[in-house]
Amino acid sequence: KERNRIAREIHDNVGHMLTRAILQLGALITICKDETLKGGLRELKGTLDTAMNNIRNSVHDLRDEAIDIPTAIEDIVKPLKENRRLKLEVDISSEVDKDVKYAVIGVVKEGVSNIIKHSDNENVDITLIEHPAMYQLVIHDYGVASGQPTSGSDADLRGMGLDNIRARIEGVGGNVLITTDDGSVGVHGMLPAALTAESLRQGNYDALYACGPTPMLAYVQKICREAGVRSYLSMEAHMACGVGVCLGCVIDT
Repeated sequence: KERNRIAREIHDNVGHMLTRAILQLGALITICKDETLKGGLRELKGTLDTAMNNIRNSVHDLRDEAIDIPTAIEDIVKPLKENRRLKLEVDISSEVDKDVKYAVIGVVKEGVSNIIKHSDNENVDITLIEHPAMYQLVIHDYGVASGQPTSGSDADLRGMGLDNIRARIEGVGGNVLITTDDGSVGVHGMLPAALTAESLRQGNYDALYACGPTPMLAYVQKICREAGVRSYLSMEAHMACGVGVCLGCVIDT
């Protein structure tokens, strides 16, 4: 909030005064008949233009740094809480590149808008997790798109703002892959239908990071071995060592 206040003060006060000075100087240059004096005025105007650009950049930087992703997402999902059961989990550091911030916030806005407009389900999960080498964003509404065709055509992939989501994610070096159980949109099926050893080879990946159910992770490890791609798997499990019980924190390899 303080950064935003400072940015507004700079923009509204210093920025406006500099703009006024630049306009007045431009008028003086126009009516000035003395070429020697006019040259000095042009140099002064160039200095003021540079100062104005620097102020604009500083204001933008202040606003970018002031963006707090958890707070922004909380505001975005408020409409979902009115008539849906929302499970929200955000675990991300404050040191996030500004382009990634805008991409994540834009995708969440698009996803929430799509759910409100098109989904008939009451349960919604939104998860944003920061991993060592990637950000994982999952928006899951468990529902069927009401009134939408189930053709699995390219037209479906262009609907509901999916083009916008794809552009935002690809703009920060990410990938978007859409799968549905019934094939109504994107690839028909779960992970094995969308991610194969051949697709890893074609993508020329250096490494693959994954978290999720153990059977899925076993499949990821298998295709990474086949493709010659390093895999990093998060083997999260419930642990009960503190009460003298074993719930699988040891992984049999």
